[in-house]
Amino acid sequence: MQRHTKKAKPKKVWMSNNCLLLRKEVRSLGNRLAKAPNNNALRLTYCSCKREYNKLKNKLKKDFFQSLIKQINDINPKNTKEFWGKYLDTNSTSAVNLHDQKVNHLLYADDLLLISESSAGVQNSLDSLQKYSAEWKLDVNFKKTKIIIFSKSKVNKENFYFYYSSNAIEIVDCYKYLGVDFHSSGKFIQAAVSNLSDKAKKVLASRTKCYRNYWSTSLLLRTLFDDIKDGTFIFEGISIQI
Repeated sequence: MQRHTKKAKPKKVWMSNNCLLLRKEVRSLGNRLAKAPNNNALRLTYCSCKREYNKLKNKLKKDFFQSLIKQINDINPKNTKEFWGKYLDTNSTSAVNLHDQKVNHLLYADDLLLISESSAGVQNSLDSLQKYSAEWKLDVNFKKTKIIIFSKSKVNKENFYFYYSSNAIEIVDCYKYLGVDFHSSGKFIQAAVSNLSDKAKKVLASRTKCYRNYWSTSLLLRTLFDDIKDGTFIFEGISIQI
């Protein structure tokens, strides 16, 4: 018979080792008290230990958040460029020149786009981002993190590897950033065509599935043919011509 053990909760960032040991002691005493509720000496020990634990816990949480707020307040809004430059060096040789200015990242709200002319430059920026995120207790949505290699000629993706926190990042041909479709060819029309093509394939697959069990019905066959021959698919309420 297979036993399922409960996964231990991760340690809170503000919690110290002493606090962990004290919490363990409180839980142990609580389990013992549940088995012997009439043991007054045990109850007094449990209450005393719990008070000490709560006092230490509240103090650690308060100190942590005060320290965090102080760090945020120390950031001068006029000096944001210099602050980010500590982690993403805009003077890096791997940055891209735009109107005589070197740029290696774009920021909008919580969306970040890293730019580099070399694979080594991208990896360096990813390493810097990882360091920054760890220092400020930020999480990066790894599922939405992708790499696009822009090139006029076809690039063999198997020759390139990029990692964030020891996890390999997927290299894709298309990606939507802030509502704009990007394609590895660098052509926006190619990105739009690829996007519409994918949507049309989904619609066709959906309709084929609906009619799969009714191929012998001539009326449904004619209806499907009329839908496809016009080259118009309805996808999410938008009429798409292909």
